[in-house]
Amino acid sequence: MRKLRGGALMALCLFLILLQVRDTQAWSVRTHEVLSRRAAEASLLNSGGLTNLDFQGLNTKISGFDFDGRRRTQEIQAWIGSGANFEDDAFPQLRFLRHFHNPLFQQPWDRAGLGQQNQSALRWAQDVQTNPNWSWPVVRQSYYQALTLLQKPDREAQFVRVFAGLGHVIHLVQDMSQPSHVLNDAHPEASVWTTVPAYSLET
Repeated sequence: MRKLRGGALMALCLFLILLQVRDTQAWSVRTHEVLSRRAAEASLLNSGGLTNLDFQGLNTKISGFDFDGRRRTQEIQAWIGSGANFEDDAFPQLRFLRHFHNPLFQQPWDRAGLGQQNQSALRWAQDVQTNPNWSWPVVRQSYYQALTLLQKPDREAQFVRVFAGLGHVIHLVQDMSQPSHVLNDAHPEASVWTTVPAYSLET
């Protein structure tokens, strides 16, 4: 009888604990931004990498163009976080549909993404043809231009694209640690109603 009471008490405690559980939306747009900022803080960027590029640190403010072609000035860390946000932009590109990779699907990577019909996020992150604005080779080209252009405003604008592009790629790496992104488990409903900053290709 005493065991039964102990079991009932444990079940009651478990039930009360479960009542407190809420939907955390672990990889919501805002979470991607926070994770990306924290990753930047823990990276080599924050321990000498930026000073080698003549920046004081992650809180250095630099100017570039947003999606509407308006010049915006914000901290490097904010550009990284904003780039991570933009990767979940819903319209018109529906980028979030390209964030999937099923490592167990025995097909080429151009069919290892969502629904076994889209390319893997790993390939998309590096594919200039299907991801011409924010793929890693494009970001590296912006980095080259940021180091070689003659005018400081032009170099700074390219650095904006580098740091925002880094946020894009970080977002994809984060998604690869999410179970829903390695299965056919689309979840666009949160992104459809989310408005996030975006960027133009102006230099």
